[in-house]
Amino acid sequence: INNVKKSIEKAVQDWKSNISVTATTAYTSVLKYRDNGRNFYDVVIIDEVSMLPLPYVFFFSGLSKDKVILAGDFMQTEPILATKKNNRDAYKFVREWYGKDIFRKAKIVDSLNKKKPYYNLKKFTMQYRMADKICSVVNNFYGNRLETSPDIKKDDKSIYFVDTNILSPTCERQSIHSYSKFNFIHAMAIVNYIQYLKRKHNEKIENKSYLGVITPYNAQVKLIERLLIDRGIDTVKVGTINKFQGDERDIIIFDTMESPAGFNQKNSV
Repeated sequence: INNVKKSIEKAVQDWKSNISVTATTAYTSVLKYRDNGRNFYDVVIIDEVSMLPLPYVFFFSGLSKDKVILAGDFMQTEPILATKKNNRDAYKFVREWYGKDIFRKAKIVDSLNKKKPYYNLKKFTMQYRMADKICSVVNNFYGNRLETSPDIKKDDKSIYFVDTNILSPTCERQSIHSYSKFNFIHAMAIVNYIQYLKRKHNEKIENKSYLGVITPYNAQVKLIERLLIDRGIDTVKVGTINKFQGDERDIIIFDTMESPAGFNQKNSV
């Protein structure tokens, strides 16, 4: 058995030596890493690096013999922390080395905020995904540096805001042991709208790449999914911001859902 195992390992290494590009997820690479001197590359490219904790960035950078390219967007989600603040010293350490992305650690964000060039930063400012009206909203977070490609069709009706204040929506925690929240009124409003779209454009709703719902909390995701399934709709992807990052749909419904209990505060879907 050991001889067969060694033969298989040698065959895999021989196979790897003939491959010019290797693609893998970060966590899989760590779990399968072996310090045998054969896991190094001429160039390492780390995508979506803003979500990757610093220890992983350092680890993968160390696998490069020549160059490292870090690609990401520091305005998107940072690495997620699940550490309690009971031990202040430990939390401070974790926050500094696990909850901060490489753009902030390398002082790139500070340089951009001060409008100083960063010597090895390449900025991509032309976007090819969103209609210009949608981009104008996103641009509020990017200092109006984003431009829309001329190839994107102009559509003045590409974005809508819905004020749910008249419904007095209430956002509640899932339980006393959870930080996740749900907003039943928002969930019903979204599901009712999707039902309306299904009646008017059933062929589009049946296409799984057509419509998506994004919301900050997993409890709201599960609530909306259950309500949709009860109505026989299983082609709409519902997910948190993290789950949706990098994905796209023709139509996105974004549910802000936050609303303090007991207050009649403006809220929107």
